[in-house]
Amino acid sequence: MRVARVVVLGAQQSGRTSLVKALKGGLISPPPPSAAAPFNVSIDSIPLLNGRLEVKLWDFEGTTLFDAAYGLFLTPQTLFVVTVDLSVYAAKYERTLDVRDKNADSVLEEYVQTDIIYWLSYVVSRFANAAVVIAGTKEELVVDKALKENVARDLENRLSRWKLALEDEMDINHLNDIP
Repeated sequence: MRVARVVVLGAQQSGRTSLVKALKGGLISPPPPSAAAPFNVSIDSIPLLNGRLEVKLWDFEGTTLFDAAYGLFLTPQTLFVVTVDLSVYAAKYERTLDVRDKNADSVLEEYVQTDIIYWLSYVVSRFANAAVVIAGTKEELVVDKALKENVARDLENRLSRWKLALEDEMDINHLNDIP
């Protein structure tokens, strides 16, 4: 039997555990608030292809306190899923539409940096060519269709800019290796 590893990363309360439950075919219900477990990693299995493939789903706690320890469990062959709470993103994005709210852009940017880019950087700093999927969660809480589309576009633009900046940085780092 072949085994595939999928590691689900993301901020606390971003929908990681609910995503894992949904992938397993279970009912999605809000998880209880995270207890102060010292190092919480849940591992679930999904058999596929009549038992010829087993997918191991690793759900890391979401706190950054143990991110150095998380690295011990990761391999270049891992599929990484970074969760994004679309309801939180949408609420912060809506603030940017109010021209009177002078802090809205920085609040949204801080959210993107701490809850999304942090985890993406965490993965690519270990495995530059890692397979990474962004999974929007809690989408059902954003009822306005136009808002959903704008949030998706905004997130895509921000991630594209991050990726370009990362590629530029990696090119510069490669130049430093030239004798």
